[in-house]
Formats: sequence, C-alpha cells, structure tokens
Amino acid sequence: DTAPKDKTAVIVSVPSMNEGSAPIVGEAYFDPESYGGAWWWAGQDEGDYHASPISDTNNSPTHWMPIPAGATLPSGLGDGDHAN
Repeated sequence: DTAPKDKTAVIVSVPSMNEGSAPIVGEAYFDPESYGGAWWWAGQDEGDYHASPISDTNNSPTHWMPIPAGATLPSGLGDGDHAN
C-alpha cells in the first residue's frame, strides 16, 4: 500500500459494505497510533465519543490520491482587483 501512514490527509475510496452500492469517497487519514493503525475520516479521531475507524463500519480504503492544491489568483491580482 502506497498511501501515507503519517496522518497526512488524502482522498480515499472505500468500498461500501452494502453489496451493489457505490464506493464512499472522502477525505481521510491513517493514524498509526490508534487501534494498532487505522484509517479515520477527516475531522474524527480516537478521542471522539461517537467516532470509530473507517474499517469498523465500512471496508478499508482501496484507492487513494493526494488532496489537490487549492486554487490561486492569477498573477497581478490582489485584494479588490477582479479578473475580467
């Protein structure tokens, strides 16, 4: 598996446990210190009362990709300037 295992956020695809359902795609990270190493959805961790690792309610991720870089303003545009 090539996905980062250092709590770096990535986009993952998780096969649904419901046969015939589409995979679940979202932002997640791997925490090597929780549950002996587990994938978590973004914004959740072991300390959250109602949270659990992805594999507790779904299959484990099968595909991943880095989160794309955010959009940037074109060169020369600043506060108050608008592109035409």
